[in-house]
Amino acid sequence: MTKVQDDWLTTNIHVGPLGTEYPLIKFGMGGDSPSFMGLISNGLSNPEKPGWGGWGGRYNRITWAHDLSSECGVSPDTVRDASQDDFAARMQWTLHQDCGAATHTPLVDVDGSVGLEALHIVVPPKASTTLDASQTVDLDNPGDIEQLEFECFFYLEPGFPQATGDKKMAEYLGLEPLSPPRGTDGRLSRNEAGFGKVILGPKVSVTNLVPEEWDLRSREWHIIL
Repeated sequence: MTKVQDDWLTTNIHVGPLGTEYPLIKFGMGGDSPSFMGLISNGLSNPEKPGWGGWGGRYNRITWAHDLSSECGVSPDTVRDASQDDFAARMQWTLHQDCGAATHTPLVDVDGSVGLEALHIVVPPKASTTLDASQTVDLDNPGDIEQLEFECFFYLEPGFPQATGDKKMAEYLGLEPLSPPRGTDGRLSRNEAGFGKVILGPKVSVTNLVPEEWDLRSREWHIIL
């Protein structure tokens, strides 16, 4: 929680004329911010499908079966560092007349798709496809992606919201590194956000391992790259 408290905010957010207007925090920043973050186009979320999640977390319909007195977990925790780091980077833009003097989000290109909409791919049972992000552009180092780090992992909850505890669903999606970073095998057991079985590098092979007799045609398997 350090990135939503004053010790971190003072150094990274309370900078420059605009940053000084940001209020001091008595407990933790937030309020209605997570709800608004679902409307920010960053390639993770879809305002029309709040269950997908994003910087503001996932939103699902509450029923009588939910014990609201005990279900107090918050899904934004998995992306808290990413959203706050982006916030800090944008505050640096306010300190320079030349926006090029600060760092910028890369222009992500996956299989020729460079928009912020989700990339939908149909993969038959036992078949494979390749996700290729090698043409991504580092706006701070055009023509060179060596300074960028690529991670690919399966995001269970958006596609299987009722199977959050059933991590075996991940076994039916095969992810293999095709361009691992030098000195690595292209695999990470768990990343800083808490996701497991992470694949490193810009090119990843994805295999549909779901048995053919299973009828999961209405399901979506969400992969974050």
